[in-house]
Amino acid sequence: MNRVGHSFIANRMKQENAVFGGEYSNHLYFSEIFGLDDAIFAGLKLLEILSSKGKPLADLIDSIPKYPATNVESIKCPDEIKFEVVESLKPKIKSLGYKVLDLDGIKAFGHEGWFLIRVSNTNPTIRVNAEGKTDDAARKLHAFAVDAVQNEIEDHYK
Repeated sequence: MNRVGHSFIANRMKQENAVFGGEYSNHLYFSEIFGLDDAIFAGLKLLEILSSKGKPLADLIDSIPKYPATNVESIKCPDEIKFEVVESLKPKIKSLGYKVLDLDGIKAFGHEGWFLIRVSNTNPTIRVNAEGKTDDAARKLHAFAVDAVQNEIEDHYK
């Protein structure tokens, strides 16, 4: 796991001598082309894998474990406070028993899945998404994270 953003991923790929890196936002980076994110190259790599496996794409996809995920939701938050809002949420979320990874915001892991709360570096927003063992778990984690962010923004103005 690493901070999001091409330069952060590319540097981590060099450190780890990784052949491939990716982001949840569907950016895929390949060391063969100097860490670039290139959709045509990704398509060609997929064709290469298909030809070497001799199986239909549907069979390969079916072999990958699936975990329901929510869409990324953007919550409006002024640039002046967005980092403070996320920082102030960290101890509150930890106190609820979540294991927290704070490389780039808050990625909180629980028994039913995880949620991510992170500041947008380019917009006055905080982004939230979640993944769960079930659709219901993903939705509940997502709703919890959204509520936590919205409440923290409101508390900031009290």
